[in-house]
Amino acid sequence: MDKLYSFIRILLLLTGIIMFGCVESGVDNPNDKVTITLLDPTTGDTVQVGSNFITYKITNPARKELKQFEVIINNGDFVEIFEAEGNSNETPLYLNIDSSLLFTRISYFVNVATTENKYTTSEVQERIYVQENTSPPRAPINLRLTKLDGNATSFSVNLEWDDSSDNESNYELWRKEGADGSYGTTPYKIFPANTERTNDDGLSRFITYYYKVSAKNKFGRSPFSNEVSTADDPDEAPTNLTATALGATKVQLNWDDNPIPKLGYRIQRSSLTSTDYRQIAIVSNKEYLDEGLIANTTYSYRVQSFTSTSESEWSTPANVTTLPEDIPPPKNLKATFDSTARNVVLEWTDDTFYEDGTFIERKRGASGSYTELAEVDANVTTFTDNTVVAGNTYYYRARHYTTYDFYTDYSNEAVVIVPELPPNPPTNLRISEVDTNLYLLNWEDNSSDEDGFQLWRQDGVNDEFFLYKSYPPNTIADNVLLPDNGLTYYFKVRSYRGELTSEFSNTVGTDGTSGSDRIILTAESRPNNSILLEWTDIVEPKLGFSLERKLSWQQDSEYRVVKQSGPNTFQYLDERLNFGVTYTYRIRAIFNQGYSEYSDPVTQTPGAK
Repeated sequence: MDKLYSFIRILLLLTGIIMFGCVESGVDNPNDKVTITLLDPTTGDTVQVGSNFITYKITNPARKELKQFEVIINNGDFVEIFEAEGNSNETPLYLNIDSSLLFTRISYFVNVATTENKYTTSEVQERIYVQENTSPPRAPINLRLTKLDGNATSFSVNLEWDDSSDNESNYELWRKEGADGSYGTTPYKIFPANTERTNDDGLSRFITYYYKVSAKNKFGRSPFSNEVSTADDPDEAPTNLTATALGATKVQLNWDDNPIPKLGYRIQRSSLTSTDYRQIAIVSNKEYLDEGLIANTTYSYRVQSFTSTSESEWSTPANVTTLPEDIPPPKNLKATFDSTARNVVLEWTDDTFYEDGTFIERKRGASGSYTELAEVDANVTTFTDNTVVAGNTYYYRARHYTTYDFYTDYSNEAVVIVPELPPNPPTNLRISEVDTNLYLLNWEDNSSDEDGFQLWRQDGVNDEFFLYKSYPPNTIADNVLLPDNGLTYYFKVRSYRGELTSEFSNTVGTDGTSGSDRIILTAESRPNNSILLEWTDIVEPKLGFSLERKLSWQQDSEYRVVKQSGPNTFQYLDERLNFGVTYTYRIRAIFNQGYSEYSDPVTQTPGAK
């Protein structure tokens, strides 16, 4: 009759699974289906009478809330249900083998059910041999002591422990009096298998009592549990537990506690639809982030502290309702170095209306620590960092502060290298004759980090420029006395820092001309996706020309040399370009002691008419 009942039950169970599976496949996306894979024990393995841990893997792409697991042995001869403790592989499952199955071969499979009563079944594992458990029992764990009411001279204690073994014959309670006392060679009390608590009465308030517990069977005795004593005062419950919803799927927990050292804290959770609290975590810090929750759902939390010898009462529960939707962090954070302004420009995407502002954090180097850099108002999506130092790599991240009074997750991390660049070049060099052969030179200082300036001179159009004078930083003018009033002299100036030098300013001459080192560049679209570049000559002796190119939207620092030509070449056909893409070009002359000023940039698009 029992066999018939078991067969009917498993038949109904499998029918329900098939029905639920049909419903699930008809309503849900198949890619969102919960699946379970058994990893150990599997077909052909050996297990023992008693408890055998099941290793498995859950795939739950839609993060559905799980309800329970069903471990089914021999097609329903033995069925055991385990309540789910999370949405992944968090629930411990056991293959509990009855002694009647000793020296037989069994099969088993596992069902997993969601709170929507939708079932998924693992593959059946077969031909698993059952052998006798010849090991001593496992040690009892988490021994706890609670003092009970008494009188002025005597009192009682309650002792509780967790039964972690499935093959013990009995439990042994061991007691000693005083820290220097002895537990002796025989147990203080003996209890039947599966016992998990007892009281010890008639204790003297003038003696400190110590306890430990062991388990025993015919194959030996287990190790001892932890030790507890009556010297330990019971902990007070954690206080000021707060639960803050961080969007639709996360809750942040924080609490306070008394200063007695703790080993950790147990956290339990229930929903308002159930008063059944279930443990969700054990932590060592006074905070916890609970993730994978359901939107617009109210949860209740409580926390308990524990030491090696005692545990506190549960805290006052804290209730919280998750938000209807998650609030996204800043997205697509980008960091770009502006070589002209010498700063870093940050940009990001704002996908929410529920932020009060955005906080930006920065660290220097991969091993650095993030610190807050700035806060910008709601709906602002750019920030300029003017405090960067050349030669460093900077990392940035950002997060919103929401109208619900919490921070979102961080954005992606953006990285930028701030290179060592020369100082900005001086501009608007001017020359005026103030006396016979005495000329005033003055220019605009456009940098704040130069070590100084170099003034270069050319004596006549057929000579080369040479370094004439050097000046300290912030210099903007000088008088120069020239030896020959019958010769035209040319000047140009540049800034420097260390060995880095800027481009030259414009060139001026004592005859009032603007010099001869400015090149005019033109670009013309030609057939077959090519562009013809032509440029003017310069009078002063030069070694050649350097032609550079970049895509029109790239930074100036991204120019690349595409052609270096001789001193008498004044055109170049740039071929095999991309049709419809706009290119930007510039050119400068090459001298023994440096370069000329760049030409004005020109742009052209292959195929443009």
